[in-house]
Amino acid sequence: MFLVAATTLLLSQEGENYPHLKRVEWVVGSWTGHGNAPGFGAFEDEFVLEWTYDKNFIKSTYIMKSGGKVIWTDTGFLGWDGEKKRIVGINFGMDGTIGWGRELESEKDTLVVEGRTAGPVVKEEFRAVFRKTGEDTMTVSCEFKKNGKYGNSWPAIKYDRKKSELTKVPDDPKARLNYEHLKGLEFLSGRWTGKGESVQGAFDFETSYDWALNKNFLVTTGTARAMGQVVWTGTAWIGWDVDKKKIVWIGFSHDGTLFVGEAVETKEKNTLVVEGTAGTQRMRRTLRRTEDGLSLLIERDQEGAWVTDKKFALTRAK
Repeated sequence: MFLVAATTLLLSQEGENYPHLKRVEWVVGSWTGHGNAPGFGAFEDEFVLEWTYDKNFIKSTYIMKSGGKVIWTDTGFLGWDGEKKRIVGINFGMDGTIGWGRELESEKDTLVVEGRTAGPVVKEEFRAVFRKTGEDTMTVSCEFKKNGKYGNSWPAIKYDRKKSELTKVPDDPKARLNYEHLKGLEFLSGRWTGKGESVQGAFDFETSYDWALNKNFLVTTGTARAMGQVVWTGTAWIGWDVDKKKIVWIGFSHDGTLFVGEAVETKEKNTLVVEGTAGTQRMRRTLRRTEDGLSLLIERDQEGAWVTDKKFALTRAK
């Protein structure tokens, strides 16, 4: 799954999950809107949705402004759950909030996502409706559940498709609400390069770990090359789940694989162990700071036993 034919990846324009997401392709683009919402008052917002990783995911970046100041921003991904056969969404907010959503059956040119968003300030169940109203217009409405019923609906916001550069959002230390749970991962921060091994052969690997959204998330991106060609690439968001009270690792790969894992308690210093599921395969990854750099071991569950899938030896890039 990791080392695929280089030519196949390089020539790929549409991934295996693209056919499942194609019906909501109309949301892709740059959008601007404005509205008036309870608790916020009048606001303006910018919404950019773009294809990523061979059209296996749609990445979203959202910015809300009031009085010319940014009051909220988040990053999210729409992908395809091959096991449940529906679109899923995962969202990362500026204060460390993580939102989980799943698609509900809806009419044509409409995307309805239901889920839960939980962070250090707010926990709530929601239902959002994206509705195409024209070639370059759409509306977005959102309801929140109270006493088991949806209500407290935000008025539908009208959006126009408009090309524009997103407002740059400065770091806000006051919004650094989940960093305290992640600061033990500082040993990962930076760029790393080295070698990887799998049953399919050796490859070159480079990765980076960068703080994002007020240091409430640690975002890692990685690229593998064999014979000078890119054969794998992906990204993952590492955050704090306020419900589970655990560090979570949510990864998105170029082949459409979604990895969702939770940190496993370990007494080792400068070590992160995460267990989760990639598609239907149970996986475990262990990151360990070594005297020479960083080691990464990826294992898969084979009939109840962990067996090595890949291993990496990395040094900090200059």
